[in-house]
Amino acid sequence: MDPIITEETIVSPKRNYPTILQGFGIFGVSILIQLGVGMVLGDLMRSQPSLGAFVLYNLSLGLSILFAWKMGKKTSLELGPFPLILVPIVILITPAISLLMEPIIESIPYFQEFQELFAGMLGENTLLIFITVAISAPILEEILFRGIILDGFLKNYAPTKAILWSAVIFGLIHMNPYQFIGATLVGILMGWIYWRTKSLWLCILIHFLNNSLGFFLNWFFELPEDSMEGTRALMNNDSQYFTMLGVAALVVVVGLFLLDRLMEKATPLV
Repeated sequence: MDPIITEETIVSPKRNYPTILQGFGIFGVSILIQLGVGMVLGDLMRSQPSLGAFVLYNLSLGLSILFAWKMGKKTSLELGPFPLILVPIVILITPAISLLMEPIIESIPYFQEFQELFAGMLGENTLLIFITVAISAPILEEILFRGIILDGFLKNYAPTKAILWSAVIFGLIHMNPYQFIGATLVGILMGWIYWRTKSLWLCILIHFLNNSLGFFLNWFFELPEDSMEGTRALMNNDSQYFTMLGVAALVVVVGLFLLDRLMEKATPLV
């Protein structure tokens, strides 16, 4: 005789942390932490903006990671391994993707006051700005957004849904319309790679390349911090610029194809 199934006997499977709603909760908590830490560091932010931004960023992200880590009761991160052969492909496609995103980002109306606000928060200490943008950000943000948030999403949802929503939250945390598009698109790439390799190292590498490339371009061409000039303005030659875009598109298409094949077949070495 078949057992009688009632509502009391149906038990919903327990969700892993975080769900999408909890992911937005982490986003909200992170913003509140930044506001709170910013208030505490007010004097330092005004007297030494670069040092203040460095302390604010690292302390806020560190506390956000601690909060999400405790809530999810995590015990480890998926740091590796990954196939070494993926590294040169990642190094090639990262600047190519950044170049292809420029026309999209430049299509957003330019609000100088908004850019000056964020530029003023960073200050003028080049070394501290570089450490904050190119070292701290790739490590801390990847731990939070791929190592905790996306890792939880992948255990609850289909990969496409998990990757897209984690990328959107990653874009929103930048609190900047110009960075939102780029961060979301790069977040999709890093999410895809994390899903396929379960390695944070490649994500950290992509994040480092993306952030440091922008930093060094601004530094090399001595652009003001509030500048929105891109490669097209710097080259001052449309035919060369569009040729470069075509080459970048080819690099991205071929690179993604190779990544897809190699992540499936290659043996992890690192």
